[in-house]
Amino acid sequence: MSALAIFSKWTQTSLRRLAIAGALIVAPLGTVLVLLSVEFSEASERALEELRESNHVERTIERTLQLLVDGETGQRGFLIAGDAVFLEPVDAARPLIRKNLQDLREVFTKRRDLKTFSRFEELVTTRVGYTDEVVSLGHRDIEQARERVRSLRGKHLMDRVRLVIHEMTEREERQLAGALDRVQELKLRAEISFGFLVLVGTVIAGGLAWSVGSHLRHAANEVQRRDDDARRFNLLADSASDLVRVHALDGRLEYVNPACSALLGYQPEEMRQLMPLDFIPEADLDRVRVTYREGLTRGVMDGPFVHGMRRKDGVVRQFETRLEFMRDDSGTITRFSALSRDITERRLDEERLTARAERDELTGLYNRRAFLEKGAALIARCQREQKPAVLAFCDVDGLKQLNDSMGHEAGDGLIRDAGLLLQNASRETDLVARLGGDEFVVLGIVRDATGADAFRVRLYEKIEEYNAQSRRLHRVAMSVGISVLVAPFEQTLEALLLEADAKMYAEKKERRAAQVQLDKGIGVTS
Repeated sequence: MSALAIFSKWTQTSLRRLAIAGALIVAPLGTVLVLLSVEFSEASERALEELRESNHVERTIERTLQLLVDGETGQRGFLIAGDAVFLEPVDAARPLIRKNLQDLREVFTKRRDLKTFSRFEELVTTRVGYTDEVVSLGHRDIEQARERVRSLRGKHLMDRVRLVIHEMTEREERQLAGALDRVQELKLRAEISFGFLVLVGTVIAGGLAWSVGSHLRHAANEVQRRDDDARRFNLLADSASDLVRVHALDGRLEYVNPACSALLGYQPEEMRQLMPLDFIPEADLDRVRVTYREGLTRGVMDGPFVHGMRRKDGVVRQFETRLEFMRDDSGTITRFSALSRDITERRLDEERLTARAERDELTGLYNRRAFLEKGAALIARCQREQKPAVLAFCDVDGLKQLNDSMGHEAGDGLIRDAGLLLQNASRETDLVARLGGDEFVVLGIVRDATGADAFRVRLYEKIEEYNAQSRRLHRVAMSVGISVLVAPFEQTLEALLLEADAKMYAEKKERRAAQVQLDKGIGVTS
C-alpha cells in the first residue's frame, strides 16, 4: 500500500481528530496569514502612494527646469534679435514656476523635509530674478544686457539649479527603492508563512493541505500581479498625457493607455488590432527598425529617439520615444514598453525661433550673425576641398538721399528690392545676407575665378531690367567689391570681407569721380 493510501485511510479513521487539530492549528495560522495579507496589502498601497508622490515631485522638478530653460531661451532670443516677442515664454513661465514651487512646498512640508527644497526654491527664485533683471536691462541698454549675460552668472546659477535637482532626484530614487524593499520583505515573510502552513496542513490532513496550497498559489499569483501592476503604474505615472504601450516581442500591443485617443485619434481597442509599424511614416521606417533591433540585441536603449507617427486622420506628428525591455526571473527579455511624447509643437517652436534669429526682418535674407556662422563653415569647406570661392560686398547707392526726400518707407522699399535683385542674380547654393543698413554680401563656391565676373554681369543685368520698368518709384544702383578665395586657400572669411569692402569703396570712389568729371564737362559745354 502506498504512503498516500495509508495516509488517506488514516485520515478517514481520524477525521474528527484531524478536524479538531486542524481547527486548533490552522485557525491561528490562518489568522496570522490574514493579518500578513492585510499588512502586505497596506504596505503595497503605501509604496504605490510613495511612487505617485515621488513621480509627481520628479515631474514637477523637470517641468520647472524646462520652464527655466524656456525663459533663458526667450531671453537669449530677445538679446540677439532685439524683438520683445521672444519674451513671451519668459512671461508665461513665471506663474507656472511659482505654482510648481508651491506644489513642491506642500509635498516637502508633509514630509517634514524643507531643507533641500528651500535650497532649490532659493536658487530657482534667484535664477528667475536674474532673467527679469537682464530683460529689464535689455529694454534700457541691450548692449549692457548682453555684457551681463557674458558674465556667465546666469549659467552658474543654472548649473547650481541642476546640481540641486540631481540631489533631489537621487533622494527620490532612494525613497522609491526603500519602499520596494519593504514590499519585497513582506512578500518574503508571507511566502515563508505560507510554506509553513502547507507543511503543517500536509501533516494534519491531505485535503486541508491541498486547500491551503491552492490558497498559497493564489496568494503568490496575487503578489506577482501586484509587482506587475507596480511596474505598469511606474510607466503610467511618468506622464499620463503621453502615449504608453506594452508590446510583445513580435510588436503586438498588449496594453495602450487612453492617451492614444487624444494623441493619435484611435481608441485603445483599435490600436491593439494594429502593429506598431503601421503608425510609422515611410521616411522613418528603416531607422525605427534598426533602432529597435539594436536595442533588443543589446538589451538596453541609449536614450530616446525621435520619429514620426501617423494619426488616424493621416496627419504625421513628431514623437520622442523611450523603450524599456522587460525580463523574467531568468533575465530573458519577454516584452518591451514604449513611452512616446508628442514634441511636434516644441520642434516647430524651435524651428521658428531659429529662423527668426537667423533672418533679417526687412528682406528675409540671412542676417549678419547667421552669415558669419554659415560663411565660416563654407570657407572651411572650400579650404578642405581646395575649391575657390567668391565673396561680393554690395552697397546700395543713394539710400540716404531717398530716405531724406521720400521717407524711410521708400528707403525700406529700396532695401527690399536690392535684396531681391541679389537673390535673383545668385545661385540657389549661394549664401546671400544683409549685414545691416545698405550693406549686403553674397558668398558662393565657383569652379574658377571667372565666377566673380559672371556674378557681377548677372547682377548688373538684373538691376538694368529693374530700372527699365517705368512704374518704378525709385532706381536701384549698387557698388560691388569682389574678393576671391584662391590657392593656397588660406584666407579667412574676415580677410575676404575686408578685401571686398575695400574694393567696393574703391569702385564707389571711382564712380563718384567719373560723375564729377561728367558734370564738369556738361557745365563747360553748356
